[in-house]
Amino acid sequence: AGIYGPIGPIWKNDLAQWKKAVEINLFGTVHCTQAVVPHMIRAHKGKIINIAGGGEGAFPRFSAYACSKSAIVRLTETLADELKEYNIQVNAIAPGGVNTRLLDQVIAAGQEAGIHYEKAKKQKASGGVPPERAAELAVFLASDASKGLTGRLLSAVWDDWNNLDIE
Repeated sequence: AGIYGPIGPIWKNDLAQWKKAVEINLFGTVHCTQAVVPHMIRAHKGKIINIAGGGEGAFPRFSAYACSKSAIVRLTETLADELKEYNIQVNAIAPGGVNTRLLDQVIAAGQEAGIHYEKAKKQKASGGVPPERAAELAVFLASDASKGLTGRLLSAVWDDWNNLDIE
């Protein structure tokens, strides 16, 4: 689950909606983690794959989303260190511009989305990144092919994850 939260300059955002976005995006991930980690520790193995979305760089007019997804990247890195001794790998995926309901929200927001409004219209017309790209990355991260890879944010679009030097 993930939401953008309020779209527009932060000083115009509804703070309750801003908090809700952080609660869903970040705390949803934290709750799932707390539910599975004890089982993985007992098994002395596991793989956690978080969805960081726009977790890198500035994302003006989407501050709640950007902050919550950046927090997932830091959570991924922190958990990777905490869980390394238990043979549990934790990584995050940035799936790229996949056409989802979130894209429709940007288009509906119009000029409140700033420069992202025009980008969203172009993405909608082009078809965006196929969701299969992120799914392929998730399968790679869940497989033995990624054994030892932990604490990383990988882009389904920009990173050559099939040829990573995991060492």
